[in-house]
Amino acid sequence: MNKLSGLVCPITKQPLYQLDETHVATADKTHVYLIENGIFRLLSSKINYRIVIPSRLASTRLPNKPLAKIDDWNLINTVVYSALQTGLEVVVATDAQEIEDSINEFATQQQVKDRVTVVQTDSALENGTERIAQAIDKLALDDDEIIVNVQGDEPFFNPQIINDLVAHFVEVEAKDPSIKMATIGQLAQGEEVTSPNAVKVVTDKYGLALYFSRNPIPYPRSVDQNEIKYIKHAGVYVYRAKFVREYKALAMTPLATAESLEQLKVLEHGYKIALMMIEGRGFVGVDTAEDLAQAQQIKAEYNRATANPLDEKNYKQFLASFGRKYLG
Repeated sequence: MNKLSGLVCPITKQPLYQLDETHVATADKTHVYLIENGIFRLLSSKINYRIVIPSRLASTRLPNKPLAKIDDWNLINTVVYSALQTGLEVVVATDAQEIEDSINEFATQQQVKDRVTVVQTDSALENGTERIAQAIDKLALDDDEIIVNVQGDEPFFNPQIINDLVAHFVEVEAKDPSIKMATIGQLAQGEEVTSPNAVKVVTDKYGLALYFSRNPIPYPRSVDQNEIKYIKHAGVYVYRAKFVREYKALAMTPLATAESLEQLKVLEHGYKIALMMIEGRGFVGVDTAEDLAQAQQIKAEYNRATANPLDEKNYKQFLASFGRKYLG
């Protein structure tokens, strides 16, 4: 392998070597990158991380939401299948036997039973991160393991974004250990600016979150609202298992309670959250009946346009249309 002058892995800071015309890697090949239009995109990493999906049956706005149908699959199984396209192990932390039974049946049908684990958790937990905390304790995961929290109501997303976010987290954490989480932002569109279901976020000039709100932030006191680029938060988090355990032990905070946003508890206790911007279609979340109808329409359009929609290669290409890391 030929060493590339002046180029290092953003995660390990080790020199990069040319594998072929389109791929580079560290000498030990623990980190492999695709060169795409002059940009290096992480393809594989031996960092120890997995996806954990919190999913509870109760939902105030959409009853039995995880079991709601999106084409032939229900919502939670669609999320699981999208998550599997990252190549990672997937854990579902749930409070309902119906969800566990549905996932097990689905995983058997799709022949992915060895890559999907379901963990039963208490129904009284406050939020998804607390549910994940209980699951990782039951699995006895090491404190240093990286956890990717993918919400159980986000059926469609580009799996490459997950790997990009992990790489971003490891890079910023190495520079500033007080950064305990990384998450995703994208430009809010149309009604998302004012919708309480679309959480907005503002950051400092270093890309660290200052505040999350269901209201439009910042408030346009001295400028036209159309001049502001509002950032919508996508509910995906990366953190280490140790911090997930610490989070559960932290006292609930006033702002997190007022906005009903679990990530505000992190900020109120003085920890930092890094934001990675993405562009394009972005994550599709299902909070309401209208959102569910949109997800059903997206899947139906894909089925009509694709000769073999269940083919894994076709499905990965479909998911790749849901945004990518913003490169500036």
